[in-house]
Amino acid sequence: MIEHEQICYIDDDPNKGIIVNYGKVRKAYKKVIKTSTGKLYDPTTIPFEKIRYIILMSTRKTGKTNTNLLLALILFQMYGITTAYIRQLESDITYNMIRSFCDVLRTFNYASIVTGDEYTDFEIRGSYGYLVHYDEKMKVDKRSDPFIWFGAISSQAKYKSKLNLVKCQFIMFDEFISKIHINDEFGEFVQLLSTIIRDKTDVKILMLANSQDIYNEYLYNLMIQSEVQRMATDDNALIVTPKGTCLYVEMIGDRSIEREKLNTLYFGFDNASIGAVTGGDWCVAEYPRIIREEKDIITRSIYIVFNNQIMQLEIVYNERLHTHVLVHRATKISEKALIIFTISDIVDYRYKFAFGEGKMCKLLWRLYDAHMFFYADNTLGYTMEKYVNAATKL
Repeated sequence: MIEHEQICYIDDDPNKGIIVNYGKVRKAYKKVIKTSTGKLYDPTTIPFEKIRYIILMSTRKTGKTNTNLLLALILFQMYGITTAYIRQLESDITYNMIRSFCDVLRTFNYASIVTGDEYTDFEIRGSYGYLVHYDEKMKVDKRSDPFIWFGAISSQAKYKSKLNLVKCQFIMFDEFISKIHINDEFGEFVQLLSTIIRDKTDVKILMLANSQDIYNEYLYNLMIQSEVQRMATDDNALIVTPKGTCLYVEMIGDRSIEREKLNTLYFGFDNASIGAVTGGDWCVAEYPRIIREEKDIITRSIYIVFNNQIMQLEIVYNERLHTHVLVHRATKISEKALIIFTISDIVDYRYKFAFGEGKMCKLLWRLYDAHMFFYADNTLGYTMEKYVNAATKL
């Protein structure tokens, strides 16, 4: 059984949150997980005391969600801390997904082990999960405060007026890297964080992904993309943004001792794109890069505004490639801009929604379809692809 801890508040102010001794939390976790096979991710290596954001990425499933879920249960037992489990869309929070959470905890009998049989199972009511005790399959007790809350970024607006997770100091954003993101998703995510955090000063935000997409917009908006691009499998890093926010990033390698054998049997091919299967280093998409050569500039007054980024597009001509487009990063939009593409608000007459209309717009996107866009770096290529995907769905 994991013992309850005496509750003390930061600066003696309940609004600022509970003081958590993470040294004791680690010892409690290791008490439950008495032996490590090396197959599952170990969250006790995370430097919780130093950071607010924890970004964990892996090329395969490594048990990081399940082990952090156990950590959340221990925080609840020791300090009464509620966990917020977040997904991108409300449709991601399905009954089967929630049931799978309960099944994981039931499989290893974690409720009984952590609470010393005070509670033995879990019950879902609406968006909340509770610890319960069953006697011969008859419920005899339910803890009044929820262990976990389930929510979605896409629904953040409706939470603002009624969601009040007073004891939430652990947030899990699962599968934060997705092929498709909602418009201004990072802004919506931060709004939801603000609703949950309120005045608390020691909330941990855990972001989990089974993906190799190191050009994802979250990494860009968290201001860690360049550091992540330099990381290899099993690397970790503490990063402080220019404005002082502390983040921990870890690239988790495959934990399976059988992986190398299976790779040899089935996937022994020299191809970087199969890294997601073999558990190897990160593989990234390659986009056509700008080549310095003589060219005639047709126009450089076209911009795209997307995900808090500005891209400047030059339509140029030369004898080798004929008419093509060069894509650069921009810090601001020139007063001489002729066309500004966006999938957000139309500010003035220069702004064109999605792909726009007219001869110049049609020429530009025909060149894109003909693979005649060239980029200053891969990040711009990735951002352009995301913009086109998002605009196509509108």
